[in-house]
Amino acid sequence: MILEPKTIKEFEKILEENETVVIDFMADWCGTCKMYSPIFEKVSKDTDNATFVKVDVDKLSDVSSEWGIQSIPTTVFMKNNKEKSRFSGFIAEDKLRNDIKELA
Repeated sequence: MILEPKTIKEFEKILEENETVVIDFMADWCGTCKMYSPIFEKVSKDTDNATFVKVDVDKLSDVSSEWGIQSIPTTVFMKNNKEKSRFSGFIAEDKLRNDIKELA
């Protein structure tokens, strides 16, 4: 299941309440985001040890600004409410899975 916070408070609560979080900063109009979305969704269904979050940069521009998101898609990997790594652009399924495993 992918969480889609509607406010910055919802987003912050997700980060505080979950140990491992994978965030996809995206937008509906972004072509690369549309190609990446099915991979992100598939991996989220197969992964029990992480919480997956989609942040629409147009709807939550305050979050994307605060996080310094300059290109999309950007995937951020969090552990215990701390950023461990981030990647801008398309991520292949095997790389996404490996990056999540490294958080464990």
